[in-house]
Amino acid sequence: MVLIGRFNVYLTVVEKMLTDHPDVQEAGMTRIPHRDKDGKEVLLACVVLPPGNSVSEEDLIDFQRLKLATYKVARRMVFLAELPKTGLGKTLRRELAQAARHS
Repeated sequence: MVLIGRFNVYLTVVEKMLTDHPDVQEAGMTRIPHRDKDGKEVLLACVVLPPGNSVSEEDLIDFQRLKLATYKVARRMVFLAELPKTGLGKTLRRELAQAARHS
């Protein structure tokens, strides 16, 4: 759970909703500092697409807006080949922002 604008956002809820999109294979969420507002954070979605599929960042943001409250919408998207995982297959959220910077 993270706080976005004094609201609780459960990352697994947003991840599950993103994976409901037909062009998304897997999604991981994390928070990153807001570009313009000191001390504020925004959600970053790291998305893995199935081979041969494509979708734009704008399409995914619009898809989120249809199903989620405004404060839960990920403002930034990064497309990765795979999400960082533990040996048991759990997503390493603390490494998502770092993986996004290197993509």
